[in-house]
Amino acid sequence: MVDLKIPSGTQLNTTLVVARKLEPVLNKSNMRGDQLVRVQVEIPKRLSNKERKLIEDLADLSKPKITSRR
Repeated sequence: MVDLKIPSGTQLNTTLVVARKLEPVLNKSNMRGDQLVRVQVEIPKRLSNKERKLIEDLADLSKPKITSRR
């Protein structure tokens, strides 16, 4: 098993590479293959009120804060 960290801001259909973590290549014991991982996102068709509120709260956190200078 290999842990894969998905960087923040990763977009749909991005391909990430897990380098040299597969089984050794046949007859070449020092060579290992790369695993390609494509990022897929499942978007729910319906949200509960609580889920909708959480998403709105996250969106609010992403908005730039405007501060006035005096």
